Amino acid sequence: MDTLVTAESELRVIDTAGTDEVFVGELGWLQGADFLRQGPDLMLVGKDGSQVLLQDYFMQAEPADLVTVNGGTFSAKLVARLAGPAAPGQVAQATPTGEQPIGTVDTIQGIVDAARADGTKVKLAKGDPVFQGDVIETGAKGSIGLILADDSTFSVAEDGRVVLDEMVYDAEAQTGNLKVDLVQGVLSFVSGQIAKTDPDAMTLNTAVASIGIRGTTGVLKLPAGQPVTVALAPNADGTVGEITVTNDSGTQVLNQPFQGVQVASLTAPISQPFIIPAADFSQQFGAVVSRAQAAETRAATVNQQIRQEQQQQQQQQQQQEMSLIHICR
Repeated sequence: MDTLVTAESELRVIDTAGTDEVFVGELGWLQGADFLRQGPDLMLVGKDGSQVLLQDYFMQAEPADLVTVNGGTFSAKLVARLAGPAAPGQVAQATPTGEQPIGTVDTIQGIVDAARADGTKVKLAKGDPVFQGDVIETGAKGSIGLILADDSTFSVAEDGRVVLDEMVYDAEAQTGNLKVDLVQGVLSFVSGQIAKTDPDAMTLNTAVASIGIRGTTGVLKLPAGQPVTVALAPNADGTVGEITVTNDSGTQVLNQPFQGVQVASLTAPISQPFIIPAADFSQQFGAVVSRAQAAETRAATVNQQIRQEQQQQQQQQQQQEMSLIHICR
């Protein structure tokens, strides 16, 4: 590794050839950094202005994971999502061409931005679609509630950064898989049909642990550079599901109301489960959990309307195609 000093800030230059891990500094710095493609290179720019240039990062057959000195890891797939495509779109658009939405914006406050998988960027509004690969960022006074196609709901509080990494869902069979990455902030969720049919099909990932969802309501809190807190909340009907928290040291299971754990790094032991007093839970997470549960009450109706609109559009398209065939004859 070489270090270059410029007039504005220190620039670290790292050759990534032939390595499967690159050490890039503190987790808190990486969580807030901008990920920028520069040809074959990856430039990381921290909020403090410091820069790390990973030479030939995107030239590798299997790009390296980014590892922090305090035990966090950003997978190569997450890095690619945050950096965007090699040839990003130039014009912001609500619906990427040819893509089917995986959900919709249920509620929104303040400024919330989305970077699409094609590189375009939009400011989200209530009713807007969201897509696989979206990187969603909430401002200092921003928050958002999402309804996904399988009736899962998510709520992201202020200063959050979330990646809708993957969603495949068959509405007729009610099967599929769902993966979401929490980079930073507070995220609450209520699982939908995917988690009901397959307990291993819904996963939430962080830099220090993976969270498996077993038909329940929960919350993740991941401040910049600090341990992640994972907590289980009662469902709106009073029932309680289950959450598994896993890292390289093992797994902890949460199955009691307001039960939580903390995880400091990918390799450090997960804390023993502890009970968060109901009043403390409400003070810390009440607003974000309430948004997710409120969205749950509307999810089935919203998705039914969306599916009906899609069927109508397909029928209209088929009718137009048939009309063209008759005209050509």
